[in-house]
Parts: sequence; structure tokens; C-alpha cells
Amino acid sequence: MAISIARAGFFPLQYAGDFGAMTPFINIPTLVFMLMITGLTFLTVKKFKYELIWKQEGTPRYLYGILLVLFTFYVMNVEVASYFGMFSADNYSEQFTFNTHGRLSHQLAYSLSWLLFALVLLIIGIRWKIIHIRWVALGLIVITSFKVFLKDLSALGQLYRVFSFIGLAVTLMFVSFLYQRYFIIRKNNGEEN
Repeated sequence: MAISIARAGFFPLQYAGDFGAMTPFINIPTLVFMLMITGLTFLTVKKFKYELIWKQEGTPRYLYGILLVLFTFYVMNVEVASYFGMFSADNYSEQFTFNTHGRLSHQLAYSLSWLLFALVLLIIGIRWKIIHIRWVALGLIVITSFKVFLKDLSALGQLYRVFSFIGLAVTLMFVSFLYQRYFIIRKNNGEEN
């Protein structure tokens, strides 16, 4: 399974010319990616009757969950790069790459997708009370915030910079609201973790 995930992950890089020429989102590799994400989701969520138990780490479902988060994040970035690759100067003649070639819209798309991904992880972590997912989500929010402050905002004009600060502030307030509400509910239920 790990070999299949690795091979699927290297496909856009190994066949960069062919993958760059494909229509974004509507192609066979994206279908394979979605099938793999669906399979990993099934393995992560489904509790089997006979399941291996590892001494310190719990069950293999933790490994499947880690693979699911990492692979989904990778596929999301591949799709963003694929979509913005079609807006190259030569229209589809450029090879697939994660490089933004200095395009601000591409940089902002990465930042927005990372932030949305982190928010989804945070909601999942709060809903199902999985602390590791919440930590990953908060870490990704911090990394995205630094990226926005250090990289993205430096290229914006004054008015756009103000709107970006406001958008980032609203997002961070939403995250704080989610956490505050989560801790109030936990306190009312008498939970410790």
C-alpha cells in the first residue's frame, strides 16, 4: 500500500509534461487520487473485528490516518498547481510544477487551500475529539499565517494588504471561537482531554 501511495504521489512529477497537459480536476490521475483517499478514509474510520494492536502506538488506523492527512494535503497541492499551470503563457505546453513562477494568485491559492484544509482538520479534530489532528491543524494554521505575512502580503498593494489582514484576522478569530466553544462544551460535560 505504501508503494502504491508513493508511486501515485510521484506520478505528476515523473510525467510532468503529460500531467501538465491534462485538464485539471477532470483526469484519470485525479480519479486514482480520489479512490486512494477514499480507501485510506475507509481504513482509518472502519474498525475491523480482528485488528492488529501495536504496543505503544495503538492500532494501524493511526498510520492510515497519518497517511490520509499527508496524502490528501499533497493531492490538494497537486490540484492547485495543476489548475494554475493551465494559465501559463504557452497554455498547456508548460510542464507540471509546484513552482508559482512569481504569480501572486498561485501563491494565494496555496495559502487559501492550506487554511481551508487546516480548518477542516480542526473541525474534524474537535468533532471526534482527536487531539493529534487538532495539533496538526493548529500547526498548519500557524505555518500558513507566517507564509501569508512573510511571502504573500509583501507582493500586495496597500488596499489588498488591508483586506488580506482583515481576512486573516477573521479566520483566526473563527479558529479561536471554535476552540473556545469546544473548551466550554468540554468543561460543561466534565471531560478532561
